[in-house]
Amino acid sequence: MTEINRDEERQRCRQFYEKWDFIKRIVELYVEGISWKGCKVVTPNEPGKISLKYRQIIDNGAIKNGVRDMVVDGIGDFVLKVIDSVHVLKIETRRESFLQDAEPGGRSLLWPAERNAKALEDMVSLLKTSQNPTHAAQVAEMVSLLEKDMCIGLGVPRGLLQQTVATGDPTVIKMGLIVFRGKVNDLRNHIAFQIEQKVQPLISEALSYEWPIEVDWNENWLPHGGEYGPVYQVFKAQGIELRTLREEALNTAKFGLDNFLISRETYEENVKWFR
Repeated sequence: MTEINRDEERQRCRQFYEKWDFIKRIVELYVEGISWKGCKVVTPNEPGKISLKYRQIIDNGAIKNGVRDMVVDGIGDFVLKVIDSVHVLKIETRRESFLQDAEPGGRSLLWPAERNAKALEDMVSLLKTSQNPTHAAQVAEMVSLLEKDMCIGLGVPRGLLQQTVATGDPTVIKMGLIVFRGKVNDLRNHIAFQIEQKVQPLISEALSYEWPIEVDWNENWLPHGGEYGPVYQVFKAQGIELRTLREEALNTAKFGLDNFLISRETYEENVKWFR
């Protein structure tokens, strides 16, 4: 099997990211989602072992910087502050398989889309120079199709990047964001695990603590009852309000409450994400 040159992949993906605004928007949605609400370190066996002062081992800005590079380059630096010491943790994206001959980790999330970057560049260049209106329209359609294909592969439909307020069918929106939602959750779990491995011995040494530590995200990405609530919040933070998704969630929750299908407590839990 041909050895994979990750350095070349990373260079190409970085150039791809820097060239196309729609790719930058998708990256920022992933950054917003993966870093959403930040994280803390806890000691499950002795909840009070780590004081509040030391639980926040990485601030949200540092998470975003690490995640952005991780999404674009396949590897990111995460600056941790454990007790009073600063540590830099390099985290790669996971291997795509754990079989013995599987490709190594550290692959950019943009790589599947970047492989069509040359075709997109050629079509855009052709569009700029085309003098025939019919031919130009055909080329424009090809550009649109390439961009849509890239976006679908990255888990964020192109149509959700084109409007300040997205007004599509909420069921279609949810189906279109299944990949995005799943990738964000997987990367949050992966990052938390990697931080745990780094922080565990440091906490043990500093506090003479021999039990496991855990890195908890401050909000659950897949909350019960409000499954797409965090997704709605992440898009809104990036200037994209999934309005019909919000309306469906609020109407469904109100119907359940009015017909005694859910409690007031469940209702409040379901709608809080969309207020």
